[in-house]
Amino acid sequence: MTPHFHLSGGTVNFGATVALRNVHFYLEPGEFVVLLGANGSGKTTMVKALLGLVPLSKGRLDVFGTPLAKFRDWGRIGYVPQRASAASGVPASAFEVVLAGRLARSRKWGLHTRDDARAVREALELVDMADKHREPVETLSGGQQQRVLIARALAGEPDVLVLDEPVSGVDLEHQESFATTLGELNRGGRSVLLVAHALGVIEPLVSRAVVLTQGEVTYDGKPLRELHDSHVHHHPHSAEQPPRFSQPAGGPR
Repeated sequence: MTPHFHLSGGTVNFGATVALRNVHFYLEPGEFVVLLGANGSGKTTMVKALLGLVPLSKGRLDVFGTPLAKFRDWGRIGYVPQRASAASGVPASAFEVVLAGRLARSRKWGLHTRDDARAVREALELVDMADKHREPVETLSGGQQQRVLIARALAGEPDVLVLDEPVSGVDLEHQESFATTLGELNRGGRSVLLVAHALGVIEPLVSRAVVLTQGEVTYDGKPLRELHDSHVHHHPHSAEQPPRFSQPAGGPR
């Protein structure tokens, strides 16, 4: 199978600072991968590099089997950035914000179809925000706005969801509800790449855990008990489950 993302030797420099160093990473269809690491470890930089939002200084990135420079089908990817706000300064309801997630799928600019409206309603229901669909987003709490942004990503019915700390500021009840939703989406065929500080409530869903430490991949394998701890700082090791490091540039197995 062709991986959704295949990064070989990815390096990102910001001036004299090396944010990512020689990273090898892939996301296969149907996988649920969590990207772990302490603050400043390079998690958000790596996600932005995978999405072409941050240029690579070295290395190669293929998206759905296509070199990044030639890839155009961004509607296949749903992205929720870290600590973003759903309020843009322009008055908009939750429904209208989520509807923006349909733009890559829409054929007619400025018009939405019944399919668009259905997808928006379903996305809002999945994040328990259907009853707030008429509410101006600027009146919603930070956690509610985050759930609206998640719904916007879901509304595009993407093949892969990329979520950068999506439940930051969201209460435990809705974290658990969101984990249930992600599990259903993953079992339905969507791949998930989720950035977090610890496994937490998503642990049963995760097929692979990748740990970044100071811009380098220090673990890539099955989720281990040590990864439940917040702010992973070190390379976890288990005699019963020896760590599997990320692959060399030869590609996914």
